Amino acid sequence: MLSKVQTAHKLLSKVGFKNLLIKIYVYVSTAPIRLYSSTILKKSFGNIVAYGPFKGMKLGEESWWGLFDQSPMILGTYEKHVQERMVTESSNRHVFIDIGAADGFFGIGAVTSGLFEKSYCFEISKKGQTLIQKNASLNNVSEQIEVHGEANQQTLLSILSLYHPSEVLILCDIEGAEYDFLDHELLEQLEGTSMIIELHEFIENGTKRAQELISRAQKVHVVDELKEVPIDLTEFKVLDSLGSNSRLLAISEGRPEAMRWITLSPKNLSH
Repeated sequence: MLSKVQTAHKLLSKVGFKNLLIKIYVYVSTAPIRLYSSTILKKSFGNIVAYGPFKGMKLGEESWWGLFDQSPMILGTYEKHVQERMVTESSNRHVFIDIGAADGFFGIGAVTSGLFEKSYCFEISKKGQTLIQKNASLNNVSEQIEVHGEANQQTLLSILSLYHPSEVLILCDIEGAEYDFLDHELLEQLEGTSMIIELHEFIENGTKRAQELISRAQKVHVVDELKEVPIDLTEFKVLDSLGSNSRLLAISEGRPEAMRWITLSPKNLSH
């Protein structure tokens, strides 16, 4: 899996130093507004998700990965399309595996929401692992969550061996490492499971490697693009006191460019 430093290096190799500086400037210059939005929301709702499928989930005071994402998390808009897909998949799957779990937003939300009965969180960062455990305890779901370090094929398959493939949904968001991790051999082993994968095409050769991953996956899965969904800001009256730019930044996830997600579904749904 890739660290933040490795991700930045790969981004630099693709976009060039000048463009990277511009991206960093935009990110840094908007960060105070995003934090201010979080402050306003915390005053209204506490550190608790107020909208969406994860409504009622408590967010920890500490943050390793998602410090600037707490505003969209509280508003329930953070990767909203992923949350909605989890709702759909939960109708016949009860085990959630989060590869690249960061602070545990999805891994913990999967069970606090009642969508899934069991959640396995893989996170390479020791700090992230600790925060997931703390946040699971904060939400009284520690018994439903297992926290692991870096995922590899052996550890993933050992967990999958406990369940029928049709019981499992996997979310994979590992900052570009998905292209090496999800090789043909592993995809064949995952034939009966459903997956959501975030593609990181901003890394070097990312677009080419994304297409290669899609081609590999299509041999054993039905592959579809998971499109981002529009967000209606008028739903959030708590933001009415903010200016137009600040309201938009309240739901910003600070991404360096437009991202893509894909879903993998079993070709034979009777598996």
